[in-house]
Amino acid sequence: MGALGQVYRLGGDEFAVLSQSQPDVLLEWTDIATRVARQTVLAAVGASVGVASKGEADTAEQWLSLADARMYDMKRRFKSMSSST
Repeated sequence: MGALGQVYRLGGDEFAVLSQSQPDVLLEWTDIATRVARQTVLAAVGASVGVASKGEADTAEQWLSLADARMYDMKRRFKSMSSST
């Protein structure tokens, strides 16, 4: 990710990004990467993102847990929106 930060693979298809960028920059980067992957590799590529800011938690574990909870909340909301259409 260069100047945006560092990417770490947590396992399987889960990754963590440590960055000093604003959350909207990271979400935009995720959107761009997803669109490129859909055009070049896999048509069914998607991404779920959970963002937590440094000041929201005292430890790395709490920080990751908060981002993870937000990611699953986003997945639930998207699934709910998809099933209602």
